[in-house]
Amino acid sequence: MKKRRWALASAAGVFSLLVFISFSFAQQPLTQIVGNGEINWAEQTIRATGSGAPNPDAPNIAAARLGAERAAKADALRNILETIKGVRIDSETLVVNAMTQNDVIRTRVQGIIRGAQVVNTRYLSDGAVEVTVEIRMASPAAPADTLAATVLPPQTLGTQTQSIPKAGNPVYTGVIFDARGLGIRPAMAPKILDEDGREV
Repeated sequence: MKKRRWALASAAGVFSLLVFISFSFAQQPLTQIVGNGEINWAEQTIRATGSGAPNPDAPNIAAARLGAERAAKADALRNILETIKGVRIDSETLVVNAMTQNDVIRTRVQGIIRGAQVVNTRYLSDGAVEVTVEIRMASPAAPADTLAATVLPPQTLGTQTQSIPKAGNPVYTGVIFDARGLGIRPAMAPKILDEDGREV
């Protein structure tokens, strides 16, 4: 049986710990390109960019630019939806699988996308516009408005924190596994299995 190197450390919440385990020592890039968007596992954000061309039949330049902005944002929202579908929940499940199996999750994901924040707008010399939108995978301040709260089981989302224990009375709230060299892929809710395939 292989020895496991591990160390205990305090953690703010179960979800933060699970995400940390998923990418900290995995020797994988922290930014994952999925379709026309990207998942940043370090910042726990998902971004996508869309583009829109001006309508040549618009009555004036302002109207053409406004139409291009709307088209670019709509394109960005379509792209971020495709990116979200490719987010890995665990080693076997993608968000698109959860959306296919559960109408409630599909509706909630669509609601999250409608609330995506515009983080960058570029106006190109030919009149076209590029818009970048972003959503958060997890946020302690607003867990209900994040992808994690939508697709993960409630017991996975730990938001309670404990005060720092006094010296001489250690309390551990998390565990960190050294997974370097294992080729682990980032996931929202990774599972730790023993040698027999049972969840630890």
